[in-house]
Amino acid sequence: MDLTYDLLLSAELTPHRYGAEYAAYEDGARDFFKLLHRLEKIPCFDLGWCFKDIALWAQEEAYIQESKSVSDAAGWADEEGSVSTIDNGTKALGSEKVYYGFDYSWGATGTRLNGQIKRPHPHYGLQLDHLITLVDAVTRWQRPQHLAFGPGGYLVHHHPLDRARLGIRWMGWLPFAIAPAELPEAEIVRPMNGGTLIVTLSRLWQVGERHPDYSAEAIRRAQNVELRLNALGLLPTAPDIMRGDWGQ
Repeated sequence: MDLTYDLLLSAELTPHRYGAEYAAYEDGARDFFKLLHRLEKIPCFDLGWCFKDIALWAQEEAYIQESKSVSDAAGWADEEGSVSTIDNGTKALGSEKVYYGFDYSWGATGTRLNGQIKRPHPHYGLQLDHLITLVDAVTRWQRPQHLAFGPGGYLVHHHPLDRARLGIRWMGWLPFAIAPAELPEAEIVRPMNGGTLIVTLSRLWQVGERHPDYSAEAIRRAQNVELRLNALGLLPTAPDIMRGDWGQ
């Protein structure tokens, strides 16, 4: 059975601009490529990268030029930019399925990394350890102000706080030292790269009731974790993130 997943990664980074020339966009893209090099070492993310019909790394310069033209067409200012990629497994596997994709943007509205997983890896599936390694790779690349990962539908339909308050969904990383005893509702609480990794439940879950990984219990547990984190004062609002110094 071909399962489609709803898994979104959102990392709010310290606001950053690379400058106002083409070379600055290239610097931003190559900064993103540093992360992609890290990710492709994780078994879940080893299918390669492409943008439209251009394969990174074989056509790296063409990739940058084409992605910049798309960024410009979207109205990004000279000192801003956005670069994105999806897996290159569609060609290798002879299908049109997208398994995962990431995009990185910087500018006046903030600096952030977004990721999306649509399908389990055709060989490795979706393993907790690999997804924790994804969070580790992102937080080693740039120290976020906040990172959340899990079902986007949870944020829409089950987030227990005001929508301006950022939760963590299934798992997240916060720029604070948190002891497991402070967060008994979470299954995993451990130090990671100058902050704390939090996993609400070690089992993957979804919020669509027809999905085989649906779990009302997991949703309640995530809500309880987020309520506790908010009571501890560890969840930022959108204005906190825009200020740029959350957790510093």
